[in-house]
Amino acid sequence: MIGPNFAYERHAGFFKYCLKILPQQYTPTDTTRLAIIFFCISALDLLGVIPNSEEENLNPNFGLKKVTKDQVEKWKDWIYETCLLPSRAAFRCSPALAFANDSSSKQTYDPGHTAGTYFALATLLILRDDLSRIDRPAMMRWLCACQRDDGSFATGLLETDSHHGEFGGEHFGEPDLRFGYCAAAIRWIIGGDLLSQRGLAPDIDVIKARAHVLDECVTYDGGMGMGGMTESHGGLTYCGVGMLDLLGGASDSLGDGIDELVRWCLLHQTAISDEDFSGDEQDEDDMVDGELLVGFNGRFNKPPDTCYSFWVGGTLAMLPLQNGVSSLALSDARRNVSFLLYKTQNTRVGGFSKCAGHHPDALHAYLGIAALSLCAETARKAGDDDEVWELLKGLKKLDAALCISYDARQYVEDLRRRW
Repeated sequence: MIGPNFAYERHAGFFKYCLKILPQQYTPTDTTRLAIIFFCISALDLLGVIPNSEEENLNPNFGLKKVTKDQVEKWKDWIYETCLLPSRAAFRCSPALAFANDSSSKQTYDPGHTAGTYFALATLLILRDDLSRIDRPAMMRWLCACQRDDGSFATGLLETDSHHGEFGGEHFGEPDLRFGYCAAAIRWIIGGDLLSQRGLAPDIDVIKARAHVLDECVTYDGGMGMGGMTESHGGLTYCGVGMLDLLGGASDSLGDGIDELVRWCLLHQTAISDEDFSGDEQDEDDMVDGELLVGFNGRFNKPPDTCYSFWVGGTLAMLPLQNGVSSLALSDARRNVSFLLYKTQNTRVGGFSKCAGHHPDALHAYLGIAALSLCAETARKAGDDDEVWELLKGLKKLDAALCISYDARQYVEDLRRRW
């Protein structure tokens, strides 16, 4: 038995509820509201609940009722009306950050945000928006202004007395691979490379951006961190590899380092639980049919965490092995699926938690579903675990680089061809 059933209906209900109201514990996340919205809508897409055509009303596999077309339009309008800046060149992360239109501090303290812009664009694409309400060339000019001299990207730009103009301003936020990833995703989604080729907008310095990842962020053990002398981290490694992938291909950029990176990722699949740090023997709850449940952690000597099944698993999924199979096939996907379904899935209210015994939250719930989608696709391609595929075949295929469904990525590619 690989695990309990995947609770399709409960999970769909969990994300629909999160889009309506959130508990008090989410109050500190209000300034990043677009991230929560992205997690919920992208999860509903993977569950087959977002309508992509007039004919589809139900998920054919499980009879889940789809979101209405009217609701989809309302979601799109809300993102544009509350989070798109007047320049139409970037998005803020939340309407909670907006200033009144007559405020003299509006441009200084209400800047565009690279992560917020990525979350907005990705969500709009899932909802099949054509992005006609943004100014793509202006967005590329803003993105170029966000790039630092060393190739990294800032969170955004703050206007000052000495820095002003269309996109003049001081960079704010620390150098962080997360913002580099978001910048690479933005560039690809809006066809920034195409705009540059046609002379309609400048392009970011791709060579410097790649060099920053490869020269400054790869650590001694093969993973990636905030810098070469810092601790490697699963989430940052995903962002670095995703950035390279979206800028032209991770495998070619990594070269001989790819083997060390794959090894680093595989070493982060672990059966360590919280109880292990007390010196106790392995708990029977960590075993099914005599086999240990093994998830992924983000740093060595840490217990497994739902989100790293995606951050590390998604990194492996971007690194091809052979015959269309990714390096994720080298991991024990079957026991990772069991870990997620037995230990962190909540079958009462839906969603996934960070680890066993915790309440589910939108981030871990989405990344748990994303990880399961990757495991299902790996099992299908490898052809060596029909049970995993049968259990999860109702999930849409995920594109690991953009962290959205493969269908949504194909929609972006269609837009890029029309542009």
